[in-house]
Amino acid sequence: MVWAKSKGLIFDDYWIWYSKKNNSNDKYKHKLNTWGYIDLKFTPSDNSIFNILRRYYPNFDLLKETYDFKKLCNISNEQYINIDYLDKSHFKFEDNKAIIFNLGMGSGKTAQTINYF
Repeated sequence: MVWAKSKGLIFDDYWIWYSKKNNSNDKYKHKLNTWGYIDLKFTPSDNSIFNILRRYYPNFDLLKETYDFKKLCNISNEQYINIDYLDKSHFKFEDNKAIIFNLGMGSGKTAQTINYF
């Protein structure tokens, strides 16, 4: 549940998947309540989840969907630049569809986003 939320899944989509196992009203209320309290700092890694799936699905690594998902999540070949403060030059979309900013508080994310728009 934590891993699903950390990947951006909304509760309704999680419930569609989970309700195939147990769709009782009590379980729905319990899961919905738990979803609101999830602390994402304890998110398991993708490899941990894959290892759990391998236990239950021996052919997990052979599935086309698994290959596509791993390929989608792999950003190791993408350009990576360390910066301390964000400025207008970081918003230039030359050959990229998107740019991901992973910066801490006080680095100018909000101010530069507002300036860009």
